[in-house]
Amino acid sequence: MTTRSLPAAAAATTAAALLALTGCSSGTAEYGTGTHAIKAAPGEEFRISVPYDPGQGEWWYRVDPAPDTAVLRAGAEDGDDGAKTFAFEAVGTGRTQVRLLHCPARTCVGAGPSASPSPGVTAQHTATDSVPRYYTYTVTVR
Repeated sequence: MTTRSLPAAAAATTAAALLALTGCSSGTAEYGTGTHAIKAAPGEEFRISVPYDPGQGEWWYRVDPAPDTAVLRAGAEDGDDGAKTFAFEAVGTGRTQVRLLHCPARTCVGAGPSASPSPGVTAQHTATDSVPRYYTYTVTVR
C-alpha cells in the first residue's frame, strides 16, 4: 500500500505545485512602456505597469484626452518603489487611447492627481536632466 500511495502523493504534490504556479498569476495581461498597441476582448482586464521611483521625485499621470468610456473603463492606480500600475477593463468594442505622462524629477509643473498636467520646465531644470514624455497606448477591443 505504501508503494501505491507514493505515486498518488507525488501526483497530488505536482498538481498542487502547478495550481500554485498558475494561481500566482491573476490572469490579467500586463503591458509596459515598450508596448503601444493593446488588444482585448470585452470584459477583459489589463494593466499598464511602468518603472516608478517616487523617492527620487519621479511621477506618472494618466492624462487627457481620457479613453472612450464606451470602450474602456479606467480602474485603480497602484504604485510603490519600483513600479506604478494603471488598471483598465475593456467594456465595449472599439478603439481608444490611454495617455500617460512620465515626469522625471523636477520636470513637470502643476502636475497632480486631479490635474491634467502639461510638461513644464522648472527653475532647477538643466540641459542634462531628463524631460517629461508622453506614452500613448492604442487599445482595440473586439
